[in-house]
Amino acid sequence: MRVTAKTLKSNLDRVNEMLGTQFQINNNPDYGGWNLTSNNGSRVEYHRVSAKEMLALLKGMSAAFNIMNKEK
Repeated sequence: MRVTAKTLKSNLDRVNEMLGTQFQINNNPDYGGWNLTSNNGSRVEYHRVSAKEMLALLKGMSAAFNIMNKEK
């Protein structure tokens, strides 16, 4: 399965809505792919990875949020 920027952005929007955060993602293939940042890119939350790994991270963040809220 090919992971597109649109797919990543959609999952990022879901994470930001769930957590009330303002994370951003950006891609730079010359430096290793996608990274997750905050504070307008000045803080790296997750270093550069492939699109598939970034998608897994974002889906994992959503799933963890859902699990945490079901237990309350």
